[in-house]
Amino acid sequence: MTCANAATAQPLNLLVAYPYITDRHIAIFRRLGARARLFIDSGAWTAWKSGKPIDLDAYCRFIEAMPVQPWRYFTLDVIGDNDATRRNHDTMLARGLAPVPIFTRGESPAELDRLYAHSDLVGFGGLLNGRASRQAYVHAALAHNGTRRAHLLGFTNMDHLKVLRPYSVDSSSWTGAGRYGVAAVYLGHGRFHMLRKYDVRTRPPQSILDAVARLGFDPGELARDARWHGRNSISWQISAASWIACAREVERNLGTMLFLAASPDSSINVLAEQFERMATQ
Repeated sequence: MTCANAATAQPLNLLVAYPYITDRHIAIFRRLGARARLFIDSGAWTAWKSGKPIDLDAYCRFIEAMPVQPWRYFTLDVIGDNDATRRNHDTMLARGLAPVPIFTRGESPAELDRLYAHSDLVGFGGLLNGRASRQAYVHAALAHNGTRRAHLLGFTNMDHLKVLRPYSVDSSSWTGAGRYGVAAVYLGHGRFHMLRKYDVRTRPPQSILDAVARLGFDPGELARDARWHGRNSISWQISAASWIACAREVERNLGTMLFLAASPDSSINVLAEQFERMATQ
């Protein structure tokens, strides 16, 4: 399957946090239309880290008034306060909304069953701390969950995904490469090569150059110093295209939808631009 055929057949899976969405983003969502699965995150993690809580009523009104129908949207969770998260979810349900609830690590199995009574999909949070214990928890939670649909928040360990095959996951890992001037080059089968600007001072292995070409880029552009700087740098572009290709492959082979988390203008723009470019090749 060519990049064009695959990109046309599979939508862009995009996770965007509510606090970052502007009119410019709405215009992008309109342009993408049905070619994108738009998942709205409440932004609770960002709010918790910044100490600026999100107003529940404002979040609900935003969802209710969105001119572009999102594929899904999360409930407004409250980090570290399961009771407040539960109240927020119940309030959103009472308003006639259908948010994806979040089951936080440490809650009882009875609470998980309660959440599934209101939604066919539940997000599993609390997966960011303790790598070994996190992985053990995910395996135990999904074993208990059976065939019910689960979204793993911020969990994209490829070795584990191949075994667990959850309904959906999300990751912001793709943004790290661009921010630090590193191009994440997708090699297939869940593998990436981190290509730095100084790596191209001597010719990179031909296999890496071939992978760059498969993504639709001219490997000769890597030698241009100016292409490694700015919000539209080649590192951002290659990383975005690589993760789109990875998400496409994961969904095709594992049946898991991998959503690419984007927040600033530049990351949302570059994902949309690379998705549209790949669809024309």
